[in-house]
Amino acid sequence: MVELSMVRVTGPLAGHAEGFRADLIRRGYTSRTARDNVYVLAHLSRWLGAGHVGPSELTPLVVERFLRARRGAGYRRWLTTGSLRALLGYLREVGVAPVWQPPAAQDPVEELLDAYRGYLRVERRLAPNTVRINEEIARRFLSQRVAGEALDLDGLESSDVTAFVLDQARVRSVGSMKALLSPLRSLLRFLFLAGRVPRDLCGALPFETSVPGVFAAGDVRHGSMKRVAAAVGEGSSAVRSVHERLATGASVLDTAHPDPATG
Repeated sequence: MVELSMVRVTGPLAGHAEGFRADLIRRGYTSRTARDNVYVLAHLSRWLGAGHVGPSELTPLVVERFLRARRGAGYRRWLTTGSLRALLGYLREVGVAPVWQPPAAQDPVEELLDAYRGYLRVERRLAPNTVRINEEIARRFLSQRVAGEALDLDGLESSDVTAFVLDQARVRSVGSMKALLSPLRSLLRFLFLAGRVPRDLCGALPFETSVPGVFAAGDVRHGSMKRVAAAVGEGSSAVRSVHERLATGASVLDTAHPDPATG
């Protein structure tokens, strides 16, 4: 039995609770969100122990059985395979759960992610771990654009990008939000270059500095060497971010955290 930040973990996954929490913190999750994910690990560990099922047997079918049990017990969060992505991904990385062979572009999101993954690896030459982080954020963003069996990007607007950032700010720390904006900007640039959206929507992202409520544009930004026209464009985007912040009455990166998980 392991007690981690008031989370009691028993069963076959008890020895992995601390490592999972530390991995989430390293990837930018808040302490509260990391703790909530450990609650889910604790539930999965108890369920495995009660059914005499080993972690090495965590196939898609077994995971679905766990999710049905979770829904039947009245839980309201972490009820889909996608919501367990971080947990299952960690267990596979440490060699506890079996590695699944990802389906070959069986839905529009995965089809686009396959092309985006190639762009990150070949054209941008990013390291595998960086590609994984970019892909995870891209999947989260694109999943909200699925309409039926199609991916609706034709109607993607700046307001949709801003709404996604605000939604993520509710579960992420300030530092994590800054780490999210760069991968999101990369995705939006790819969508434009690939002809999936009619215009570059990178300007919809906030140009907020490390000081909440203070925005910057042009050469004043760290590592930026812009032409006048580009700097003016950034200035316009920064002004829009200021207006959006004032309209909400709070900083884009300073929002309330969600309720903790029940479990």
